Amino acid sequence: MQFADDTIAAHYNGVLVHSDPDVAPLELSWPVSDQLRDKLRYTGFVAMPPTPPHPEQAGAGEVIVSAGGGSVGDNLFHCARKAAALDSGRIWRLLVGGQAAQARITDLQAGAPANLTVETTRPDFRQMLHHAAVSVSFCGYNTALDLLQTTCPSVLVPFDDGDEVEQGIRATALARTPGFEMLTSSKLTAHTLLSAVSKAIADGHQRQIHTQMYGAQNSVDIVLQSVKEQRLG
Repeated sequence: MQFADDTIAAHYNGVLVHSDPDVAPLELSWPVSDQLRDKLRYTGFVAMPPTPPHPEQAGAGEVIVSAGGGSVGDNLFHCARKAAALDSGRIWRLLVGGQAAQARITDLQAGAPANLTVETTRPDFRQMLHHAAVSVSFCGYNTALDLLQTTCPSVLVPFDDGDEVEQGIRATALARTPGFEMLTSSKLTAHTLLSAVSKAIADGHQRQIHTQMYGAQNSVDIVLQSVKEQRLG
């Protein structure tokens, strides 16, 4: 790590960190020395513009479960189907994407409880988050930012197959915020999922929309300011 610190000190004015230090400081994934800390420039998150609420309030009061594309989310979806059967008072909606989505939807629909809806991923998903009772998902970068731009309570089940640790680090950071619950895949069952959903909803009134989302523009501003200071110096 000293090599990295020395290289940055010798050749760079600063290091742009696309994050908010109050949510996910660089220390969570990199050993930040005092020497490096002086070089860090936090930009805020680099995110898509926020979406307005859904015009038809689609997803209102629902537990919306999403897991990206492909079969990696099958275990989460099957646990959610079992949890829905234990939670007859709420509608659960599974959004399934990727290749062979229709075959996987048909499989999930077989013997499903009446309060479970299974369909393909939707382009209005981000708008639906404004109205959902809770979101259940992995914790990819884009998903995390979508959630931070709403007040939707959230249960995060980070993808951790193989040597994957990034989502776990991110989910652990977010779980420090009220309204976010983290559940590791090793502890994922219908009962633990339902418990996490209930806890997220109970704490969800404390959620606030996160505003540090203009990392792209802030990056430009920081670089321009650095160039200006270098010229004046």
